[in-house]
Amino acid sequence: MTATSTLEATPLVPSPTYEHSIQAHQIPYVIEQLGVHGKDDSWIVFIFDTSINSPLTDDPWLNLQYSVIHGVVGLDWVLLGQRNIADQEKITRFMKRHQHKVAKQCENEVFYLRVEDGDVSSLGTSIVQDFYRVAPDTQVRLLVQGLEIPDWIPKLVDSDGEESLQDQLLNALREVSGLDSLAFDQDGDVGIRFSSAIVYARLIDDPSFVRIYSPILRGVDECPRLYERLNELNIDLRLIRFVYRNGTVFGVADIPSTPFISIHVTDAFVRLCSVADAYGGQLQEEFGGHTESREWLTSSVRH
Repeated sequence: MTATSTLEATPLVPSPTYEHSIQAHQIPYVIEQLGVHGKDDSWIVFIFDTSINSPLTDDPWLNLQYSVIHGVVGLDWVLLGQRNIADQEKITRFMKRHQHKVAKQCENEVFYLRVEDGDVSSLGTSIVQDFYRVAPDTQVRLLVQGLEIPDWIPKLVDSDGEESLQDQLLNALREVSGLDSLAFDQDGDVGIRFSSAIVYARLIDDPSFVRIYSPILRGVDECPRLYERLNELNIDLRLIRFVYRNGTVFGVADIPSTPFISIHVTDAFVRLCSVADAYGGQLQEEFGGHTESREWLTSSVRH
């Protein structure tokens, strides 16, 4: 059983002309490029996650948009993603405290908060690094339309030679684990052993996402206290949820795979590795059963 969100919005990202990866400290430079070279209908979107929890949603992903309207570069807080919607009042107060005028506007039936006065570049940087505590060297996804980006900014997706989702997932896991021998097994899973745990990743269709999961504790009897404990963990943890099925406690994280964003997938995978290893022993002491350290699967590779 999991904690449910009070919001029903789903993330919506416009189709980009280019998709790149930058570090958070490079955000002002990209905004400067939009001001110098952008034109009406040019826009850039920075997509990042935060470690700060929200009481309204467990979605950690946010988007910060800049666009050119009537020749003016403005900051747009678009009210589409769950976290953007949940934080709109806090962000409005934050921007007003920084002496900016915030206007709520609507285009194509999509509402957004827009700021055009003052130093909108510094405001956006402050939102990312100060309000959401994103470190300067953190990777941030960048979507761009109507603007040429310098060659030193690495491109994530090339429309002329896009890898298959299977290849992208496998390459991402190989890179984060350092295991070039990783491969899909006959069930369509990629498995990595991490200390006392084993964590799998697989592609799911309709809708398309990457499911990352770990059988944290096997041979557990169902009881009300077990569900209470899993609910407590689901309230405290971000991105990962605990579920019980057929005598096994699983840790699960689902990450959208279209578009495929490597850093989102690998971040979730690493987090689940740590969570599975940390909580397997704790839950075993409380409810019995056994962790994966007792029965390693031959299809997986030790990390």
